[in-house]
Amino acid sequence: MSRREQLVEKGRNLLGASRNLLEKAEPRIGSKDEFMVFATIVGLYAIGDKMFRAIHILCDHGDWEAGRVLLRTLIEALASIKYVRKENSTVRAMEYSAFHAIQDMKMITQIERNSYFRDMALDELKEIAQVNFDNAKAKFSGGDFARLRGQSTWHGKTVENFMQEVGLQPAYDAVYRVTSQNIHATDAKNHVSISKEKGIVINFEPREDWIEGLLEISNGFYFAILRELNEIGNLGGDELLTKAKHDLSLQA
Repeated sequence: MSRREQLVEKGRNLLGASRNLLEKAEPRIGSKDEFMVFATIVGLYAIGDKMFRAIHILCDHGDWEAGRVLLRTLIEALASIKYVRKENSTVRAMEYSAFHAIQDMKMITQIERNSYFRDMALDELKEIAQVNFDNAKAKFSGGDFARLRGQSTWHGKTVENFMQEVGLQPAYDAVYRVTSQNIHATDAKNHVSISKEKGIVINFEPREDWIEGLLEISNGFYFAILRELNEIGNLGGDELLTKAKHDLSLQA
């Protein structure tokens, strides 16, 4: 079995462990505030889970660059979980939800103004967005809600400062910053070479070690999300995650 195949199998085993964790879990959630925080964490876990599965599918087909783009979202999901858990968890969970409602309302407004989308049926979407927006607004003072509306990120920080605050500065430096080139299409020189001897050569195939590295990194970040989920919900999955960590050969 090649190293890539081994890493893919480890990822599948990790997905299996996550499903076992959720199926057997009996969350010990007491107050309404604790439930709100847990629900937010579960939502972020779901985002990370989707990105993780997509990364493995893409790598299985040799699509390394697209997988790296999704790795950023996986890391941001982990960072958001850590940020919510760090302090003022209830307020931060409320702000996360409210920012989502604000962005949905902004999107609907922009679509309505754009003649390109004039034939779209928006009434139902607008009604849902308006209800969510009004509910979010009712939970905050006027000043706090205005602050959220003016922010470009739900946490109100630059991505680098955000990552730094939750202890993910190395991930930002080694992964997030580098993958900006892929997302913003500023790495064209890495994809083509032109010479008199060979003409135009487009580099479609990545190196095998690049794919292996992406798989290994994504496995580690997904495991970190599972660990956070287990802790915040008191899911009782310590033994399961200890085995998963051993299978991944991760350090504590």
